[in-house]
This record gives sequence, structure tokens and C-alpha cells, in this order.
Amino acid sequence: MASFEINVDMILEILSHSHVSVVEKSRLLNKEFNKRTHDSSFLKLKLKNINSVSGYFVEYNKSLTPLFTFIKNDGIIPHGSEISLDFLPPGRIHIKACDASHGVLVCVNDLPVRGRHPKYMVCKPTTKQYQIIPRPKTRHFTIAFGLVVMRTDPLRRLSKNVELPAEDMPGVRMSEPVAAYEFLHWLTANNNVLRFCLKTDTWSFLAVPEHLASEKSLKLARYEGKLGVFRSRSKEYHEIWVLESSLGSSWVKVKEIKSMGLEPVGILSNDVVTLVDKEKFLYNYNMNNGKSQKLQIRSPRFSPYMVANSSYFHLCSDFKRVKFGGRSNGYQQDKSL
Repeated sequence: MASFEINVDMILEILSHSHVSVVEKSRLLNKEFNKRTHDSSFLKLKLKNINSVSGYFVEYNKSLTPLFTFIKNDGIIPHGSEISLDFLPPGRIHIKACDASHGVLVCVNDLPVRGRHPKYMVCKPTTKQYQIIPRPKTRHFTIAFGLVVMRTDPLRRLSKNVELPAEDMPGVRMSEPVAAYEFLHWLTANNNVLRFCLKTDTWSFLAVPEHLASEKSLKLARYEGKLGVFRSRSKEYHEIWVLESSLGSSWVKVKEIKSMGLEPVGILSNDVVTLVDKEKFLYNYNMNNGKSQKLQIRSPRFSPYMVANSSYFHLCSDFKRVKFGGRSNGYQQDKSL
């Protein structure tokens, strides 16, 4: 049988034109593909080839009213288009969960109107599509939300209710979830990682690296498809630790970043992280060459100086319309709001 060599560069070029689901499958087949498709140069090329955009939705409060602005990181926004949440029904909107790679959010309208429950929506901001979804059975209170896109044609959301014994959740405060290894992960108030398995509908706990267990600055992230954790030493440096395997408990330090007085927001690729300064401006920092780039704010309504607390939701999305639950146009308005 004749032997042949795989032309990795040619395959990467093909993948840069492919849907995110195809890229995700290729990452499972080959370690080199996994590494190189998480590199900023590949992700930048992919944004260009499939006419997509990458950036952050920033949720902040002004006069007790939640507001949003989108800050572009890279990619193309069609001329005359604007990425916002202004297309959603009027009310008091909050982002509850995000699937960054598919460009989909779960939002809730909790405007206090007597006799009406909060309304939940799944939406794709780049195409200004949304659909009202069944209200989760939150019972007494809700600890956290998570979103995973299981299928894209039509788009199917994953809705699971997980009941946790109160004694297992001291403090109950949890972070934004991170999807990795077919699990959703949350960091609890006492630095345990809560894992929810998407296949078996079961949950378990995972310990962070022992010497980090008492840290107050930990933040979960996703690095090359694996579960990672930021450790911040504000006056010195930041570290990125990665869990080696889904069923293991061994963590490895993969990166160390000079602090520069900035705090981590998220990981865009295996060589670029997003950081925020005290004035709430965002920077992309290249961990290989030490260079940083300040992200431009194009919203006249948003001034970082006016923001005390804010939440950041990374979004990477094309501008193709999707089908929600099999609907032909993927769009639903609810006039009762």
C-alpha cells in the first residue's frame, strides 16, 4: 500500500472555510489540528473566510437599568449593520448564558410587571433573531445558567435542571460556566469546580490545583478545548492552568503572563488573552510576543469611565440566519411583553 503524507496546511485552509462543528470534530482527531486551529492566526483567517465577527458583549448598569454594548475584537461587520440587543422585546434584559462559538445567547426579560413571570429568550444578535423559550423550573431561586448548542440545523438548545443539595453548595455563588470535555463547569464560592455531564445528566465536583485552593482571584476559562483556570497575582503575573484530561485530576501550568495591572477577561486563542484595566478598557494581549492591542469602542452611549461593575460575554458569529426549533425563519415576536 502506498504511503502518503498529510498536507496539514492544506487541510487547515479547508477548515478555515468550514462550519465550527467541522472544526470541532477535526480537533478530536489530531493533536496538531487541535493546537493549530486554536492559534490566533487560524482563527483570524477563519473569521475572514466565513464572514464572521468576534467580540464581547458588555453588560453594565446605568441608573439601575441594564445596558449593553458590543466591542469588536476581530472580523467583519457588514456595512450598515450593528450588533446589539435592541431587537429584543422592550423590558429589562439580562444575558444569562452564552455559547460563544455558535454566536447564541440566552436572555431573560425580568421587567417587574404584576402577575407576569420573567420571559426567557434564545437569540442570535448578528441576525437579530430570537425566540421565546419555556421558562425554566427555577423553584425558589436559581444558582446558575448554562447554554450548549447540540445541533445547528435546526438550532437546538439544551435545557437541563440540576438539583444540588444545599450542604454541597456553601456560599452558592458561582461563576459563568465554561464548556469543555462535554461538561459544563462552574467555579463555586469555595473554589470547587462543579461539573455537569451533558451525556449522563449527572454532576460531580473537581478540585482546583491544591496550592490554588485558597486563592480569591481564580477564574475559569477554556484553553485549546480544555478546562483552564486563571490565577491572578495583580502586582506580579497571571497564570493559566489546564486540566489534562476530562476524567483526570492533574493540572498543568501552560502560560504565565505579566500582570501590568490588568485583570483577565477571557482566552481568545492559545496565544491571545483579553485583559481589562481599572478604567474598564479591554486589551488583547499576545502571550508569545508580549504585545497588546486596545479594543476600540464604537458605541457613543457607552463610556467605560461610567461603569462600576460589568460582565463580559465573548461571541463569535457569522451572519447567516438559523432555524430555531425547526421554524423556517427562526424568528418569533411576542407582542404580550
